[in-house]
Amino acid sequence: RVARAQHLMPMSHFGADSSGVRIALTMWAGNFCEETVMTDRFLTITLQADWQGALLAAAQLAEADTYQGEVLNFETPAQFFGQLTARRWDIVRMAQGKGALSVRELARLVNRDVKRVHEDVVLLSELGLLERTDSGGVCCPYVSLHIDMVLNAA
Repeated sequence: RVARAQHLMPMSHFGADSSGVRIALTMWAGNFCEETVMTDRFLTITLQADWQGALLAAAQLAEADTYQGEVLNFETPAQFFGQLTARRWDIVRMAQGKGALSVRELARLVNRDVKRVHEDVVLLSELGLLERTDSGGVCCPYVSLHIDMVLNAA
């Protein structure tokens, strides 16, 4: 784990989450929920059936000397909408810009059951949309989330 922003190194995570969705996420090592040095992180969510192309693009971002943002790719619209439901988006939006929150506080903010919010937080953390803090809280480290998806006629 890298402790300070000036020592951050890009890294890429490729693979599948617990539901088998193949993702390519480029991120920077370090816990930004606990740090205030680098606050302007942004995430682009893409929909590319060519997962190898998405993987290559994420790897190129990871090789950059400066922060280029982070990328989360889904191969199909079904994977995207299956993982990022309206209720999960509510959690992300409510956590965005608020710093570290407990899961109980987050559940109160979105007016939902703590157990269900905890389940969603686990999945959103696996995807990289939320991060867990050392104290057990959760935060959304992104000041900006951009969804880039093109759906062509079959």
